[in-house]
Amino acid sequence: MKMEATESTNSNPNTKVESRDLLILQLGVIIDMKYKGNNAKPRIDKAFQLLKEGKVILYEDNSLRARVEGNDTYYTNLSANMCTCMDKTHNLEKEELCKHLWAHKFAHEIKIGVIKLEGVQ
Repeated sequence: MKMEATESTNSNPNTKVESRDLLILQLGVIIDMKYKGNNAKPRIDKAFQLLKEGKVILYEDNSLRARVEGNDTYYTNLSANMCTCMDKTHNLEKEELCKHLWAHKFAHEIKIGVIKLEGVQ
């Protein structure tokens, strides 16, 4: 299903913009505002890139589980704060999120309406 949003550019209110592009723009603003100064910012920036590239695939029956395509395929579970990547396994404390979990978190929050993006239906 392809969604479209209308955005006014060059004084033309009928200009169509792909909702994915609008989502990416708005989510970038939200992420910068919410996580500015956070020491996880490098991972969040990489997570945002994964999200922009459509590499986060939520499970249809349970959006707390996902497959994230990075350099490899990684499986995440938000409720267990688990990812199969080496960064999560070896470099991070239990409560910290790797880029794959951050990307999954953003995708999940968009799906359930925690992150609301104007103009995207």
